[in-house]
Amino acid sequence: MCLSDHVSLVCVLFGTLTCASTMALLLLAAVSCGVPSAPANGGVLAADYSVGTRVTYFCNSGYRLSSKELTTTVCQPDGTWSNHNKIPRCIVISCGNLPTPPNGKKIGTQTTFGASAIFSCNLGYVLTGSTVRECLLSGLWSGMETQCLAGHCGIPEQIVNGPIYGRTTGDGFNYNDVVRFFCNKGYTLEGPSTAQCQANRQWSQQPPTCRGETDKRINNMSMQYFNLAGKSKIYLYILKK
Repeated sequence: MCLSDHVSLVCVLFGTLTCASTMALLLLAAVSCGVPSAPANGGVLAADYSVGTRVTYFCNSGYRLSSKELTTTVCQPDGTWSNHNKIPRCIVISCGNLPTPPNGKKIGTQTTFGASAIFSCNLGYVLTGSTVRECLLSGLWSGMETQCLAGHCGIPEQIVNGPIYGRTTGDGFNYNDVVRFFCNKGYTLEGPSTAQCQANRQWSQQPPTCRGETDKRINNMSMQYFNLAGKSKIYLYILKK
């Protein structure tokens, strides 16, 4: 007995054919499934479209297939494709949004393949990581995370006979931070009483001097010498008026 009504009809038409030879005839009649529909922004790869051929779907540069299950289809003996003409979609590759770092700026808002973002930092902050990042085919951004860190001026030079007051992070003082200079009891401050950390990572002022009362008296004196008998000399400190 033949396997189907269609096969039986062919057997009747050809009379002497067996059911097995009829099946072979049917396979020859369906030698091609035709060119399968290609996804938008993509295409298909295959040497031919005959029975048993596996066709692979692909997407153009900057796009990826929406489903991993629908990457291929096979031409079946009945002349249809195994995916029943269900075509995969090619969706644009996106790397997602890159945030603007605190105390910094970002140029570029696109997030799709080929897009780039350029970073810079506000005055007084130092950029670490990547200045330029690009959206890759992998769906990831190139480079390293961008950060804007406060520029450090370091610890001011310690003054003699006086302390320095200021709030520090431990590594140094940040941009716009201010330190104050003081002198110990018995000493007088000569020079600026404050200094500020600038954008160039330098202090705005050189440290002052703490001068004691004895130092002040000596500075207010002039040294003179007089010739005495026997050509000996004597030095006197005379207080200036």
